Amino acid sequence: MRKARKNTATRQIIHIVGEGLTELFYFSHLKKVLGYRYSISPRLFENNSIEKIEKKIKELLDEDVFVYITEDQMLAFFLLVPPIGNGKTLSGSKILQILIDHGVSYGLDFHFIYTLPERENRYFRFYLGASGTMPEDGRDGYIVELYQRELYSSLEQTELSHVDYAQLSLSKKIQKNGVICEIVPPTAGRSGITVKRNLLLPPPRDGRPAAIPMGRNTCLSEDGRYLIAQKDGNVAYAGNSFQVKPILEIRHGIEPGDQQDIKFLGDIHIHGDVCPGVSIRATGSVQIDGVAQDCTIEAGESVIVLDGIQGQYSTTIRAHKSVYAGYLEHCTVYARESVQANC
Repeated sequence: MRKARKNTATRQIIHIVGEGLTELFYFSHLKKVLGYRYSISPRLFENNSIEKIEKKIKELLDEDVFVYITEDQMLAFFLLVPPIGNGKTLSGSKILQILIDHGVSYGLDFHFIYTLPERENRYFRFYLGASGTMPEDGRDGYIVELYQRELYSSLEQTELSHVDYAQLSLSKKIQKNGVICEIVPPTAGRSGITVKRNLLLPPPRDGRPAAIPMGRNTCLSEDGRYLIAQKDGNVAYAGNSFQVKPILEIRHGIEPGDQQDIKFLGDIHIHGDVCPGVSIRATGSVQIDGVAQDCTIEAGESVIVLDGIQGQYSTTIRAHKSVYAGYLEHCTVYARESVQANC
C-alpha cells in the first residue's frame, strides 16, 4: 500500500539588495502592509520613522558638490549638481567648507567660490577651486651701474665727418658719498605646495648674491644696498671694479709764469689752453679744453685735447690708451690703442 505524502508548504524568501532610497522605502513598507517575507539590505529604514526618512530624502534633493583632486594634488576641481524640486541651494561658504572637508586648504580661490552661487548656468561644469604652487628657485642678486664702464664707448660724427671730442669730457665726476651703483640682493627660493598643503621636493635653491665691484676709494653704504664714493674724484672702471680717482682741476689755462711742471696721481682737467714749455704727467687721463702748444704730455690712460695740438716739432704726447684731438700739427704722438683727430 502506497504511503500518503505529507503536504508541506513551500516557503520562499526574497532578499533585496540596493541603494535607491525610493526602492528601499517602497519595499520596506510593502513588507509590513502585505506581510511579504523578504529581507532588505542595507537596513537603512529599520527603526526609522517616516519623518526621518522624508528628511533624509530631502537632504539628497539639495544642491550637491563633487570634488576632484588631481593625482599630483596640484589642482582641485569641483562640480555643482542642481537641487531637485524644493531642494536647497548651497552658499559660497558651504561650497568652501565642502572643499576643506576634502582636504583642500591651500591656493583656494575665495572670491570665485563665494560669488559662484550668484551665477547662472553654473551646474554640471568643472571649476578650478584651488591650485598649488610649483617650487621656484630664488633670483640671483645683480648690480645696477649708474656710471658707464667705458668712458669712450662711441663718438658721433658731424655732417663733415668731424668728431666733437667734447663728448669725451671727463664728466664722470662724483662727490663723497655719491652712489656709484645699486646692489640688488638675491631672493629666497619658494617652496612648492600642493592644494593639501604638502611640500614638494626637492627644495628650491636660494639666489646667489652679486659680486660687488668695490675698488679703491669706494665702500658700501650702511644698509649694504649701494656702492658709494669715499672721496671726491672721477669714477673709473678697471680690474672688474669701480674706483674713484682723485682729480686735479685747473679752472683756467696754463699761462706763462704759471707752474710749468705738473704731476698728479689721478686725472688732470685743464679748463683752457696750455702755453709752450709746460710738462704734464698724470697716472690717469689728461683733458685740455683748449689748445695745447709746444709742450709735453704723458698720461697713464688717455689724452683729450678738444681744440687741437700746435707743436713746434718738439711736442711729444704719450698715452697708455688713446689720444683724441681736434687736430695735430708738428708733434709726435704715441698711443697703445689709437690716435684720432679731425685733421
